[in-house]
Amino acid sequence: MKKILVIMLLLAPITAKSQDRIITGNGEVLNVTILRNTEEQVEFVYPDETAVNELSKSSINKIIFSSGREEICRSDLSVTPAADGAVEKPYRRHQISLQLEYDWISDYLEESTMLSVMYSYKFTRHFQMGVGVGVGIMNERDEYGQYGAFLRTKYRFRARPASGYLVADYGYKSTFGSYNPLGTYYEFALGYEFPFRNGGGMYFQLPGFKNQAYVSYSHDNRYSYTDSEISFTATLGFHF
Repeated sequence: MKKILVIMLLLAPITAKSQDRIITGNGEVLNVTILRNTEEQVEFVYPDETAVNELSKSSINKIIFSSGREEICRSDLSVTPAADGAVEKPYRRHQISLQLEYDWISDYLEESTMLSVMYSYKFTRHFQMGVGVGVGIMNERDEYGQYGAFLRTKYRFRARPASGYLVADYGYKSTFGSYNPLGTYYEFALGYEFPFRNGGGMYFQLPGFKNQAYVSYSHDNRYSYTDSEISFTATLGFHF
């Protein structure tokens, strides 16, 4: 009899650990026993309880069964296990941003402003890439509009929602009208972003360093050549 009791005591921790886990949309971890799993919902009971609970899969990020098998219910949210076995709160993989960039301290190209919309995909909490398009004006030549497109690579220094980051852009920008056409550019900037309580967030980049290529004409307009100019930028943007 004593041997049976010892064996039961040794197996008790193992039995307690072999529970199913449900990761909800807000990052909460539910240690439960799943009774029924359908396409729309999951039925389960809590430890030491008999009441059957139901939860829609639209509010579940992931189910981790006691066997180790995982079922992803929400592909638009990601959950990352921490080193201690806990589960960090989810983050959105897809991000839409609207930003306003001011380009100044520029000699030949003069000051300019561009409004851009950008789509980004977060590969991890630290690394993301995106693509954007924008329109704007040459501030001292209002009759000349600008348009452009760019690719963005971004590295966040911290995994938390509020973090500093380093961003690198490579793109193309030109002008409407007859003003000297522009060309490709690359830009590096340091920034900081923080979330809003009800979703979305805000970010700013200062300073940014841009190298913009442009086409220049000779005084008699008989020939043209490509040159580049370094300028400084400041950016304010919003995530949705």
